[in-house]
Amino acid sequence: MQRKDCENMRAFGGRTFRRGRFVLCAFLLGGGWISPLSARAQQRVHVFRSAVVVGEAVRLSDVVEMSGFDPESARQLAATVVAESPPPGGSRVIPIDAVRDALRAGGANLARVTLSGSVRCTVRRPTEVSSSARQAAQVGPDGRYGQTQPVAGRKARDRMGT
Repeated sequence: MQRKDCENMRAFGGRTFRRGRFVLCAFLLGGGWISPLSARAQQRVHVFRSAVVVGEAVRLSDVVEMSGFDPESARQLAATVVAESPPPGGSRVIPIDAVRDALRAGGANLARVTLSGSVRCTVRRPTEVSSSARQAAQVGPDGRYGQTQPVAGRKARDRMGT
């Protein structure tokens, strides 16, 4: 056996190999890898292609489906107004930028939110609404009547042409 071969074998059991193992362990224990738990806990917002509203305002809960939010934040975001409702029998297009603005106004951290679905939601409002549907539209996120939040910023209204 030549001297060169002996040195290579010693490297795997010697100082070089131990240093590599230490660096690898420090990387893994330090969170240098993405855990499956953190991927599952991500906040997701899926924008619908179309929606029907019966109230006077279009809320986030009308145009998106949210997951991964804590219950308090989800209630607050669901009640956030995106835009005014279209007139009875009419429709309105809600762009994804208005959804982003409403999420930001509702307190969501957009760096942690994954948006998916349509880039715009067409919202329709029926001409005739039953009294139970009208009453349900007036109930706020915690069961109180008449609970709304202000429209999500001037920017969102300007983009929609109102």
